[in-house]
Amino acid sequence: MIHAAGRGNLLKKTILLAAALAVAVPSWTQSEPYQSNPREFVRTTIYNELHAHGNGEHYMWKSTEQKPKATTTKLMVETKESVVSRLIALNGHALNAEERAQDDGRVHRLLNDPSALRKKQQEQKEDEEHAQRLLSAIPDAFLFTLVGVEDGKDGKMVHYTFLPDSNFNAPNRESRVFEGMKGDLFISLDAKRICKIDANLFKPVEFGWGILGRLDKGGRFLIEQKDVGGNRWETTHSVLRFNGKALMVKTIKIEEDETLFDFQKVDKDLTVAQGIEVLKKADDMVAQNGGSNGQR
Repeated sequence: MIHAAGRGNLLKKTILLAAALAVAVPSWTQSEPYQSNPREFVRTTIYNELHAHGNGEHYMWKSTEQKPKATTTKLMVETKESVVSRLIALNGHALNAEERAQDDGRVHRLLNDPSALRKKQQEQKEDEEHAQRLLSAIPDAFLFTLVGVEDGKDGKMVHYTFLPDSNFNAPNRESRVFEGMKGDLFISLDAKRICKIDANLFKPVEFGWGILGRLDKGGRFLIEQKDVGGNRWETTHSVLRFNGKALMVKTIKIEEDETLFDFQKVDKDLTVAQGIEVLKKADDMVAQNGGSNGQR
């Protein structure tokens, strides 16, 4: 029979042994999910991206887009019906009277022509669906290799490199591009949201056996996003650079570099008309403060 003192000594030794084993066991046996199963960690992240519903708030922000022909800066605002914009600078300069009148005409068509608003709503819906189809394919399209955990501007990020998975069968035309893409993926360790994707085409990609189209080697795809407040994640920088052919004859040349900044909350019940007024007032305030339309 083990007496009370013996039981106490046995318990003490058991605790010490357990502590010793815990120290002796290599750390890799207690690896984090992002280490032990990168694909599932990425899958969880993509699920979060696809099922994010914001924080119930609406925002206004600035967008500067660089294209070969021009650089534009716009004020953008969310309304109940659609995101609307107002051009506030062209090639770094305030708009002249003619340019202002032309852009105001574009904006006011949303108020005076219901078909123009419906068209804009449809375009935004299609863009969203296109993005969702691409996002959905990412976990299966690539093989992920852990680089490590790095410090980002807004916290720790899990860094993976990725290459195409030869077993991936693209479910739609959009995701065919992944067959020739490799790069780096950065995921917020705490939020499990994408911080950055930086990828390039290391080989040409054909669509419809090259009949429908072809993207040339060397294209680049960059997306950066962050929490702009209240667990609302938004894209803050994107780069698209692709060259190719459509239907064997039409040249494809995409060259865009967009930065989004100065996110500010607005009334979530704004109508399109009210949103336009908010943009006008914000533009007037910018002009009164010296016309600072550039990125901060």
